[in-house]
Amino acid sequence: MLMATLGTWRFLVAREREQLRRTAELTAGTLETKLSSEIAVRTRPLERLAARWAVKPSSRFGWEEDARLFTSAYTGYQSVDWVDGSLHPLWSVPALPAWGNLGPLDYSRDPRIRAAFETARNSLVPTATVPFEGPDGQREFLVAAPIGTRDDFAGFIVGRFRMERLIRSALDGTVPAGYSAEVHAGGNLVWQQRRTGSPPQRGVKAARRFTMDGLEWAVAAWPSAGWLLDTYFSVPDVVLFAGLLISALVTATVRLAAASENRSRALEQLNSELETEMANRKRAAEALHSAHAALKALVDASPLAIARVNSQGAVVSWNAAAEKMFEWTEQEVLGRPMPVRCLDRPPTLWTDLCSGVPLRGLECALGGRSARVVTAEVWGAPLEESHGWAKGFVCLVADVGKRKRLEQQVHVTEKLEAVSRLAVGVAHHFNNLMTIVTGYSQLALEDIPRDAALRTEIEEVLRAAERAARLSVQLLAFGRGQAIRPEIVDVNRIILSVREVLRRAAGDSIELIAPLGAGVGNVRIDPAQVEQILVTLVVNSRDAMPAGGRISIETSTVQVSSGVKRREFGVPPGLYTVISVTDTGHGMDERTREHAFEPFFTTRGVGPPGLGLSSVYGIARQNGGGVTVESEPGQGTRVDVYLPRA
Repeated sequence: MLMATLGTWRFLVAREREQLRRTAELTAGTLETKLSSEIAVRTRPLERLAARWAVKPSSRFGWEEDARLFTSAYTGYQSVDWVDGSLHPLWSVPALPAWGNLGPLDYSRDPRIRAAFETARNSLVPTATVPFEGPDGQREFLVAAPIGTRDDFAGFIVGRFRMERLIRSALDGTVPAGYSAEVHAGGNLVWQQRRTGSPPQRGVKAARRFTMDGLEWAVAAWPSAGWLLDTYFSVPDVVLFAGLLISALVTATVRLAAASENRSRALEQLNSELETEMANRKRAAEALHSAHAALKALVDASPLAIARVNSQGAVVSWNAAAEKMFEWTEQEVLGRPMPVRCLDRPPTLWTDLCSGVPLRGLECALGGRSARVVTAEVWGAPLEESHGWAKGFVCLVADVGKRKRLEQQVHVTEKLEAVSRLAVGVAHHFNNLMTIVTGYSQLALEDIPRDAALRTEIEEVLRAAERAARLSVQLLAFGRGQAIRPEIVDVNRIILSVREVLRRAAGDSIELIAPLGAGVGNVRIDPAQVEQILVTLVVNSRDAMPAGGRISIETSTVQVSSGVKRREFGVPPGLYTVISVTDTGHGMDERTREHAFEPFFTTRGVGPPGLGLSSVYGIARQNGGGVTVESEPGQGTRVDVYLPRA
């Protein structure tokens, strides 16, 4: 019975020791995960800031302000210092006023610190120093991030951390009840949480090691001391006292079994909770990383310009669409005030948004780089922390200039369609009336002697009626109601045949060139309509160049797809032969372009208005094509006439 009792006793002791060892291993693993994550979160932004400064080292005058914005956005730094290649501190930015400005350190006084800086410069990667005692007696360590390359080295940006503050923020509440823990950095004990009288126990202490930025860390955890862990038995001792302790041993064994079972269940539950917590933390970290990657990909791929600004007014996010829209790169704007100006709204637009006033599709003119103006719609929302304080805003900007132009072109096209229908109706009625006038005038001339005075007046009436008939033909051409005789023609051949006529129409002060494209193909159209298009466009270009200039007539083949393009707006999809007439005249502004295709619209100061471009538009539409105009004041005009290939 005695031996069985001793065996049971040893089994229970061994099992409890194993439970304690497993819990210590889990605790050490949790300490390693939390501490390494905390160090990475604190130091990686410093590396990114050094990389951004390395892109444009010439802009060093703004680095100190960047550092102030940096310390306000990323907490945990005691200060951020700029140190040159000779380890001379140039400036120091304290993270919090309450800490006081301790001033930059003497980085060359400690050979171990100098060694860390030399390693950072040679490897061009951030390197941490061993812990040391700071000016205020607190234990600190540094992370030195090199700026630039070996050939163009701009020094180091140095982050100063208080060891105790960093470790407490990472590990507070992590060590379970009944356990002790300690942290070493660079071989030095920098933090511990010990129960009274709890030295590490033999066989149940768990330790983990890891390296961050070249600094070796070690964490350890163990259960607090208890009488059970220090109890060791030997057979001679038991034999010596067996007679005295048998009854007490049996009783104690029963009680110990019950207590051990209860404690084993408690330890198993604690182990399970620690394992669950670590698994949940891992899943949460993976989900957060995945969500962040997906959001970043979405923002980078978005056609909308997306920017995020912190509470100090500095840009912290700037996507590719914003770079394209406003012509500032991400490296140029990060850490600096919002560069985009609102030209037709109060200058407090961004500050109002930061203070909590959302924007919902606000249409405004935004100023980009190089005096560029973007017609935009802006959506914005303030960002708030958990306690309700504003910490900046995010805004989305859509360039609606192209949409506005397309809407305007749709409006012009619809108006021209309505005017063309009206023109056809008016032309038919007008032609019927002119037929009566012409007929009666001819009959009257047959009855009046040639020497009669009245004959001159009637002949003038007849000539006016003939001019009116030609006008009605032009109106029918504009409204696509003209009787035509289409045939398969070579546009290049027609242009060459009327080139001399066009040259005379242009005048001696204007150079007329015709670089015609090869293989533009044939079109089905009345040849007289092609000649009318050419003469009308050349005469219009001539009138736009009273001091002389150049007119170019070109031909080409264009495939218009189903996607709407500004140049080809209003032209159905298909293969076209395009006649392009370009001049170097005074050009047209936006208002003039809106009315260019309207009948009787003119910009000439003298002379009666005519149909001009409206007749060209009508001919092109009658034959299944279209016309586009590109012009800017002082930049000349280009008219493209699209005719379907036969």
